[in-house]
Amino acid sequence: MKRGQFVRLFISDTSTAIWVIAAAKEMTLHISSQVEDSTTKDTTGDWVENEVTATSYDIQTNALVLSDDDTLYKDGTSSIAFGLEEAENWLDDRVLYWTINNVSGANNRVKGSLICKGQCKATSVSISAQNKQNATYSVTFNGYGVMSLTD
Repeated sequence: MKRGQFVRLFISDTSTAIWVIAAAKEMTLHISSQVEDSTTKDTTGDWVENEVTATSYDIQTNALVLSDDDTLYKDGTSSIAFGLEEAENWLDDRVLYWTINNVSGANNRVKGSLICKGQCKATSVSISAQNKQNATYSVTFNGYGVMSLTD
């Protein structure tokens, strides 16, 4: 069984999802199917028959709002963390790349084996700042195309 802190969302605007969500609190991947009623006069009894016509997914994550003094995690040459500023900048029509991976290492930021991956578009960003609580932001990414469980 994997604990939540060992499963992280990585995202990027290039074909390789390289940025871990900085200071993440939680992440949810939701997959759903749209169905169409295919019940006919030949259907037995009062049961409805459905056919799947489309599958969709979205990813929701929330994280702490980092101050300017907080350091986004560096690999020596570039930032490898995704924060509020990037989330706000990606609320346009661009396609983003994401992976959900097992993680290890210092502060659980070293990408390990792949759990799933795909493409998405950022569709909403919100900030929550309650009195005497840590400020957090939430981002929703809607799936774009196929989600894969392998490389």
